[in-house]
Amino acid sequence: MTNIHVMALDFGNGFVKGRINDENFVVPSRIGYKSNNDKQLEGFINSEIDVSEFVINDDYENVILFGKDLDKTTSTGKDTASTNNRYIYQSFEDLVECSIGLLARELPEEEIDVVIATGMPSNEIDSKSQAQFEEILRRNRSITIDGITKVVNVQDIKIIAQPMGTLLDLHMENGKVFKSFTEGKYSVLDFGSGTTIIDTYQNLKRVEEESFVINKGMIDFYKRIATHVSKEADGASITPRMIEEGMEYKQCKVNSRLTVDFVDYFIEEQEKIIQEVMSRFETVVGNINSIDRIIVTGGGSAIHFDSLSYYYPDVFEKVENSQLSNVRGYEKLGELLKDKVEQEVDRFEQTRN
Repeated sequence: MTNIHVMALDFGNGFVKGRINDENFVVPSRIGYKSNNDKQLEGFINSEIDVSEFVINDDYENVILFGKDLDKTTSTGKDTASTNNRYIYQSFEDLVECSIGLLARELPEEEIDVVIATGMPSNEIDSKSQAQFEEILRRNRSITIDGITKVVNVQDIKIIAQPMGTLLDLHMENGKVFKSFTEGKYSVLDFGSGTTIIDTYQNLKRVEEESFVINKGMIDFYKRIATHVSKEADGASITPRMIEEGMEYKQCKVNSRLTVDFVDYFIEEQEKIIQEVMSRFETVVGNINSIDRIIVTGGGSAIHFDSLSYYYPDVFEKVENSQLSNVRGYEKLGELLKDKVEQEVDRFEQTRN
């Protein structure tokens, strides 16, 4: 029987995360398109610049650029972030294809059979958006990455609510869910790039009335700080990405002559975020003591966790390497899906013999 591989993917608004055979990638959710009038990648493919060329289904008229260093090689970089049905946009489809291609490149075979496990915001589950997302994922495709072609046959897919990935990562091992998780009540606070999500689960089921999605995330947080910095810099254009890059020292390099310290603005805006999130949490979820565990995850968890813990000591738990927590959970779910598909293939082959 053909070997089936598990692809786990987490398509965040800020970063897409992928995992296959214990190999991970974290790449900005941005793509570019190679122009016929220049040689954007000449000399880069075999260098330390992390960006690749992707050709989908032999469409050499549209060469897609994708990688951590995309903006070092092209000015065509485009965000795929959206809180309004991002699944209908060609740029998001291209992001999916490139992400699948990156994982396929980790495998030696030219043609591979896979199952794909991923997630989407809880409020989009069982919606038209999920059907659109599924249609993109289920396609078989040929992907050429830097001249190497992989044929990817998708045998099955599974989409779950994003925060459930983190909970499965913490409460599932060897295909079995821990009994405490099946009986307890858990909340996940997910500080994503485009959204902030609170999902509450009891007996493995989402408690709708104790869950909510704020369509603002870390990108909006950086935008608020950028507005302050721009005023100090005489109206200079300051992007959220510039703020994100300066987070370690809370400084924004405006140009070679001017660097603006934004630690006070960071504290001011962070306090607003924490108060907004916790106000919603207490209104929607109610008594914090009724929750067995409250897990903080997402790309913004490292930034906001200490502030949360200051206001609410001994309440929240931080996930190790939180940016990958969802995709680790998806992978565990994908292993179950792989087993199911392999059993179906075995039964089919037995009926033929």
